[in-house]
Amino acid sequence: MTTATTCTVTLPDAGPVDVAVSDYGDGQPFLLLHGGGGPDTVTGFGELFAKTHDVRVIVPTHPGFGGTARPDAHLPQLETPQQLMTAIWDSASNGFSGQRNRGLS
Repeated sequence: MTTATTCTVTLPDAGPVDVAVSDYGDGQPFLLLHGGGGPDTVTGFGELFAKTHDVRVIVPTHPGFGGTARPDAHLPQLETPQQLMTAIWDSASNGFSGQRNRGLS
């Protein structure tokens, strides 16, 4: 199963942030982060990993990548990306309940 969702996570010092998240497979969750090349650089691996292992691969698109809105000036603080990924992990663990699915699958 592959789904793409836009979830809104709230960060303590930055407020609400919309994040696009692709989700592949079922099973043990695995958070796969992309680098400076954007989400397309890890999509193939995420899909293959989910098909060949009993895992659920969660691939968030960092704000400002993959056509998403660029973050406000306050987001690039060192601790903010960690807070953002923690919030995405928590949201994914709850099945992205209450999040907006924009039908991007």
